[in-house]
Amino acid sequence: MDSRIYVREYSAPESVSDSTESSAVSLDDRMLQERAKTLPLQLPDGWAEGRKWMVSRQRALAWLLLGQAIEEQFGYTFAQLDIRRDGQGKPYSAAHPEIQFNLSHCGTAYACIVGTVPVGIDVERKFHPKDGLIRKVCHPEEYALLAQMEDKLRIRQFRFLWSLKEAFVKLDGRGLGYGMDRADFASLLPIETEPGRFVYGTVGSVECGICEQENYTLAACEMRGNV
Repeated sequence: MDSRIYVREYSAPESVSDSTESSAVSLDDRMLQERAKTLPLQLPDGWAEGRKWMVSRQRALAWLLLGQAIEEQFGYTFAQLDIRRDGQGKPYSAAHPEIQFNLSHCGTAYACIVGTVPVGIDVERKFHPKDGLIRKVCHPEEYALLAQMEDKLRIRQFRFLWSLKEAFVKLDGRGLGYGMDRADFASLLPIETEPGRFVYGTVGSVECGICEQENYTLAACEMRGNV
């Protein structure tokens, strides 16, 4: 995979109390809120308050990481890129469309990918899916393979599939409306990983990478031709 992947874990637990009195942000958060105002973010009303700040903080950190990545790789700032969004809401550079990027965040980490071909990335906190979700999300061939696995392995493999599918549908902006069950990664199963190391595979014209960490799963997809 030629594109560059960046990932960071949060330096503090991502939790905000429901109580307004106990959800005061730190000085560092105040500084981050000011920086967030300069980023090409779409922030909802009240984004810096209470529980909304939990998600807004994740998004701001992901965008700051993306800005660092693009500047390191291409030498441009966000202001020079003229960031806009396509009809599916995927951000892109109107000034430098040759620069391709994507970003993701969850409750334990945030990540981005930059390159010169369409890319998608997903970072996902580890979770325990119910069979109904597995059946809904998986392609029939994937589901048949998972059904043969013992519970612990099936859950682990599904988490890999979930992140791969998220990264895949983000790759060209089609989004979740494409249908995650249509993205078929059965040919990669079972996926064998070592903690902290990427493993790679190819599905059609898309190169995929998956990495398992203690608290999250990270997947990236890079287009090598027409999907």
